[in-house]
Amino acid sequence: MKLVKSNISKKYYTPSQLAYFTAILCLGFDVLFVTESKFFLILASVFAFLGMLRELLSLFRKLWDTIIGKSIIVITYASLTNLAFAFAALKINHVTGIEPFPFTYTLGFTTFILMPFWLTLSSIIMLSLAIMVANIWMLLRLCLKLVGIRLKMHWEDENRAVLTMFLRIILIPLVMVMAVETSSMYFPSLGSETTGSLQFGNGLFSVDGEAKTKLIDEPAKKELKADDTSDSEFFSEISNNEQVQVESMIASFIWYLESYSHSVCKKRDDQKSVIIDDYSVLLISQDEALPVGYKFEVSECVPLYKDESSKIIEREVTN
Repeated sequence: MKLVKSNISKKYYTPSQLAYFTAILCLGFDVLFVTESKFFLILASVFAFLGMLRELLSLFRKLWDTIIGKSIIVITYASLTNLAFAFAALKINHVTGIEPFPFTYTLGFTTFILMPFWLTLSSIIMLSLAIMVANIWMLLRLCLKLVGIRLKMHWEDENRAVLTMFLRIILIPLVMVMAVETSSMYFPSLGSETTGSLQFGNGLFSVDGEAKTKLIDEPAKKELKADDTSDSEFFSEISNNEQVQVESMIASFIWYLESYSHSVCKKRDDQKSVIIDDYSVLLISQDEALPVGYKFEVSECVPLYKDESSKIIEREVTN
């Protein structure tokens, strides 16, 4: 009697798949247990983000191993860096009221503190491309399967690959909205519009925050819209305060590290100066009444030696 051993390959779930399944469970809890807290929603976005981050890093390594992939990555990072410096220059111009050319060190500092904005923006772009590619790939695979050509759904998924792809398509918008809310201090208008809109348990699944369920009667809808308006105003105020904090950090950096107490131009003792050109100077003084805590004034550069020479001439005339 021969014992026939069947080679059955065991298929395991990847860590990203487990993260997606956990995220869907958290969304289910958010639907079942309708509460004012967004704990389950935030937890779902965290698990979904971790799963997608792991896959993006794996894809990054695969692209980096090819010459074309390296070229694409380098060009993308160079373009993103150029945009980051341009955005930082605009931010400095908004804070100081002048061109950012004199602020060499502040430009680098502003680019650094605005890094979460660019990480969020690049993540949204990558996730948007991912959801489009995922839909196109699923349709292409289905069409080719009808003619007998089988393609692999995902480079890593061995078990429940189609289901996992559907979960990615569902979870990508959630991660995108949460990314915008997390970085709302850098674009408060977007943060105030999206905040409070993604509430599965309350029947809300729209970016504009409007109720789109017929299960709620008219009085409940009015009360819900009133709550959404108050929440939107509350989070908008928080976003504006956070934006002021970012601008205050930039102004403080200029005051302490890129402006000077002693200058060739005439100024008050409580002021610091930054030379703009041969004829102009930026005078900075502390002012608690302003949101950023500092006052920036452009003034004509009156050289100290002219002031001293005029005093000498006056003394000679007097004598």
